[in-house]
Amino acid sequence: PIDDPADWEIPAMGQMTFTSASGDIIAIDTNNALARTNYTKNWHTRRNALLSLVHRFGILYLPVCTNDEIHNTLLRGLEERTRWRTL
Repeated sequence: PIDDPADWEIPAMGQMTFTSASGDIIAIDTNNALARTNYTKNWHTRRNALLSLVHRFGILYLPVCTNDEIHNTLLRGLEERTRWRTL
């Protein structure tokens, strides 16, 4: 996955609209602390579901964050995968 820090903790920016994977329009008042908390909980629920699939099928999980150097992230991830495979 490619993540932006705002993916896992949405900042207070007022009323925002999002489109879900199924095409539904979702409106969130990001100034509302409970709405931001629910957004974060939902993000973690989706990420945990992805992690379950990754682990079940033995797929390399290598998240890339928009505020990190992609080259370093890829190198660290591939080195870790190499170490894991040799164990």
